[in-house]
Amino acid sequence: MARSNVDPAREQDTLIPVDQALLLRDRLKAAETPYRLVLYPDQGHFLPRASIREQTVNFLKETTAPVCPSLDGSARTVRTLP
Repeated sequence: MARSNVDPAREQDTLIPVDQALLLRDRLKAAETPYRLVLYPDQGHFLPRASIREQTVNFLKETTAPVCPSLDGSARTVRTLP
């Protein structure tokens, strides 16, 4: 498993160790699934909601295809991921 540059002494999440996030990252990468790992070493388990929401929405826009027809009624092409 690859290790991040996060200092274990600064990891403040006592509920879920950062190694779990790194393990998930490694599995997603091996499965060629899009992912983005963002670590907040000084935040503990309670993350900054505004930042998380913005990053999540941007990631989903970048990596998923629209599932609804456009407002003008034309069909959209659905893109599949590898």
